[in-house]
Amino acid sequence: MSIDKTFAQTFTELWPAMLTAIGEDANPSSTIRPSLGDSLDLPPPDEDQPILSAPSAVGPPLKRLGEGGMGVVDRVEQRSVGRWVARKTARDDAGQRVLRRLMQEAWVTGFLEHPNIVPIYDIAEDAEGRPQILMREISGDDWERLLRSPDRVRERFSATDLLDWHLRVFTSVCNAVAYAHDKSIIHRDLKPENVMIGPFGEVWVLDWGLAVAVTNEHSSWIPRANQERRLAGTPRYMAPEMVLGAGHRLSKQTDVYLLGAILYQILTGQPPHDGSDLQNLLSKIPDFQASWPADAPARLCAIAEQALSPKPEDRQPSVDVLRAEVQRWLDTRRAEELADEAQAQVDALTVLLEEDTDRQRLYARFSAARFGFRQALREWSEHPTAEQSLHSVITTMIRWELDHDNPEAADSLLTELPDEQQALLSVETATLHEAHARDARRVARMRVDLDESVGVRTRIFVSFIVACCWIAFPVYSLVADTQVTWTGLFSGSVFIVTLFTALAVWARDSMSKSQLNRATVFTIIAVPIAQTISDISVYHAGGTPLDAYDARVIVWTTISIMYTATVVWRLFPSSIGYVLAATSNALWPEWRFHAMLAANLLLIINFAAVWLPLWVKVVRRDGVLYGRFRTPGPPQK
Repeated sequence: MSIDKTFAQTFTELWPAMLTAIGEDANPSSTIRPSLGDSLDLPPPDEDQPILSAPSAVGPPLKRLGEGGMGVVDRVEQRSVGRWVARKTARDDAGQRVLRRLMQEAWVTGFLEHPNIVPIYDIAEDAEGRPQILMREISGDDWERLLRSPDRVRERFSATDLLDWHLRVFTSVCNAVAYAHDKSIIHRDLKPENVMIGPFGEVWVLDWGLAVAVTNEHSSWIPRANQERRLAGTPRYMAPEMVLGAGHRLSKQTDVYLLGAILYQILTGQPPHDGSDLQNLLSKIPDFQASWPADAPARLCAIAEQALSPKPEDRQPSVDVLRAEVQRWLDTRRAEELADEAQAQVDALTVLLEEDTDRQRLYARFSAARFGFRQALREWSEHPTAEQSLHSVITTMIRWELDHDNPEAADSLLTELPDEQQALLSVETATLHEAHARDARRVARMRVDLDESVGVRTRIFVSFIVACCWIAFPVYSLVADTQVTWTGLFSGSVFIVTLFTALAVWARDSMSKSQLNRATVFTIIAVPIAQTISDISVYHAGGTPLDAYDARVIVWTTISIMYTATVVWRLFPSSIGYVLAATSNALWPEWRFHAMLAANLLLIINFAAVWLPLWVKVVRRDGVLYGRFRTPGPPQK
């Protein structure tokens, strides 16, 4: 998005004049300086202008350290203090404008006394009355070279983390620029090439030749931003407001943009702006859109992207804020890495949850993610996403446990969430807990129902009484050799119903605890009731008492088969005995009482074979024979 609706039109109109001023062969990676012959005159000297010192006692040049467009730099000895210094002087053919520009750069640099800015020792006249600038001699590599030579950084500075190393250089540069801004001076040509790294990691911001004041508090010897009318700076790093050469648009946020361009180069390896030619490059600057490598740290990219906003008001409000954001990223980088690693575990966990894989693999991923987020929060308690992501992955596992019917595990995880999130999930876990409690009670009841040892002593006692009654009738009929009468049948049924009902009431506590006991009691009571109904039916049909007795045998056989099939299958020999007795009654009626006696004896033997071993086991376990009668010695476990 353009910073000005008329930028394209204005740029097109001004481009011919710009091209004439800067030359057709201008290099986009090199500094464009306003022509010394253009219409912008340097301000005349005033009474506040610094006064040159008397000729300084320096020795002859010993070594040429460098040279630029306006001057040369030599190593000389400053004899007054006996030290080697760098001396910058104008070229021999330089005119007054060049001398004035050179002096202004020296005045600005000397005015900014900061550890990351090369100190100016003196500005003095030489023997011919020409200015010579004495400054600290520095050595090392410019930052541009080190950015392109990672092996040199590792070798010279033993750097293992290049990004960390370059960002710490960046914060030092920010410190120097922030100091200049505090003095209301902006650099306008910040780029890695204008930063020198000394042999011991010293950082110096160089080339203050384009620096201007953004307020009127300084004397005229420091140029004013609002007086600038020409394109100046390095095109590949320029802020949009620099392109048209409109000095009134320049501000401290201009340097913020240039620092953002350096940060962009650190992250991508290239300056932000490029084009097929200089005109194309400059025309695209206001619409620049950052493009980041896939492995670039997202938060650091966001910091750089804000600094590169086309509108100055959208950038960081100051260099101090930009530096603090980068420093904060450095301080919390480990936390970011931990959070990123934890998020990778969350992504893997999400895939596993979709596959519904085994619990061990799920919890391995979950535990790694939870640990990573917690460590990230220990490193940086204000991490913007770690806490939320931690709660999210815990909630995910809680819901997985609930979906898989594990409320206890869900409860354990629930305690790791804040109270407000616990409240949201506690209803679900409570509901599942209640369902589990119901299931547990149902399972407990089923376990008791299926436990044959429950009430075994009472069951044996009741079964013994019933068996005795069952045997008594055929035995009495055989021994007394009496006739079967209706009175005998009905009175016997009434007695049996009364006795069995009394037994059921007496044994109700023990015999109601399990399904087996309840079915046994029901069967015992059902037998006399069913046989009485059978007797009445035969009586009304005009049958004889013996017909009623034979019908009883069929009733007993039927009930025996049903009890065996639905309650205790091991009593099937008794059912077979009753089937044989019923068959015998039909074929050999005279043997009916013998057959029934045999069937009832088989029932007693079958009962004893099924229940007595269990009774013995219970007695040994509990040490109780029956009721209050205990066995000698301690119970056997």
